[in-house]
Amino acid sequence: MMKRVILFAFTVLLFTSCKTSQSSFDNFYRNHKSQSEFSIKVPAFLANLFLKNEDVKEVKPLLKKAKSYHLMVFEENPQNLQKEFVNFVKQHHYQPLMKVKNGKDNVGFYVFKEQNRIKEIVMNVRDKNSVVMMSMKTNLSEEEVANLMNAN
Repeated sequence: MMKRVILFAFTVLLFTSCKTSQSSFDNFYRNHKSQSEFSIKVPAFLANLFLKNEDVKEVKPLLKKAKSYHLMVFEENPQNLQKEFVNFVKQHHYQPLMKVKNGKDNVGFYVFKEQNRIKEIVMNVRDKNSVVMMSMKTNLSEEEVANLMNAN
């Protein structure tokens, strides 16, 4: 009987950890990659090999905690896709980190938090002709992000 209880508890724990390890943006990526002009999912250790140290020294602490990156580029129906993204952000409880408008370009950063840790950062860049989205899975404290933003 005790073996069954332990096995049941282990199974529930394993299922729960698998469920939380898949971020919400993974679902958005899977549902929309066929509409994108370009999409790629890369493990962070591989992507970080191609970054020059002098280009990323300010954000190196952030990159060290990255687990993977998603990149998607959309050129068809960017307004409709942007509406879907806004709905997605609201439904999955992403919080805006910052928004910047530069001419006709709009850039937004959103964070997905779980247990007071930032598990994912999504950057959304849009203009009237295209939308680019990049996500980074991570495990950062709010203090680490605040320190990074204050350092720049």
